Amino acid sequence: MKYLGKPFIQDHNGIFYLDSKDINIKEFNFHEILPSYCKQRKFYYIENVDDYIIKDTTRLPILFNKHETKKVLKKFKDNQDKFDDIDFPVGYYLDNKKIMGTIVPYYKDAISVRKMISLFSLGELKNYYLHEDNEKRNLVCLCLEILDLIEKMFQEDIIYTDINAGNFLVYNNTIKVVDFEPDYVHFTKNKNWYYKRILSNYNLLINYIWHNYKFNNVFYRPGESFDDAKDLVKSLYKEKR
Repeated sequence: MKYLGKPFIQDHNGIFYLDSKDINIKEFNFHEILPSYCKQRKFYYIENVDDYIIKDTTRLPILFNKHETKKVLKKFKDNQDKFDDIDFPVGYYLDNKKIMGTIVPYYKDAISVRKMISLFSLGELKNYYLHEDNEKRNLVCLCLEILDLIEKMFQEDIIYTDINAGNFLVYNNTIKVVDFEPDYVHFTKNKNWYYKRILSNYNLLINYIWHNYKFNNVFYRPGESFDDAKDLVKSLYKEKR
């Protein structure tokens, strides 16, 4: 786990936190494109800190916010060294001794997959994500990279179910996964119950992406396994528009 210097403090569990009495913060908005039923979350810049921001968690019940947030952060801390391409939340924010937010990585100038496909054409995708010259094959690469991140967590008993286009960012020509809400992240070796759910949610994401790019004759179906899902995504390159 990366060591964070001042103004970060470590508690008795080794989890980093920030106290409102020690820092200055400033609210900002990501200007994310959200479904009508979603409310914009609050985020805060931390003075003199470039790589992390605070995500407001006050919508959660107080006890849930305190105990569940600390439990999840402890799990992330214990597992972070297993991943070099996934950055988990690193701590919590205290105000008057109450947990009011989590400290999350800040990917400056990143764009969510949802925002990217809503604002830009398939031809413009290469301006943000370029792994193949062929536009359709490039989109396949993006979808496979998302699946790879989900599978890596799953193999380490971290079950991430909040699979939607707003939770995957394009940053420095790679994909980053964000928004590790306690309700949508589970730590368990009994993973079979979640397996179909994850593949089903991934299926919805892929259809959302491809249909937004006007591949209306493409109908991706849930795979029976991660390997099956990969083969099905690769086959989308061969589908006719």
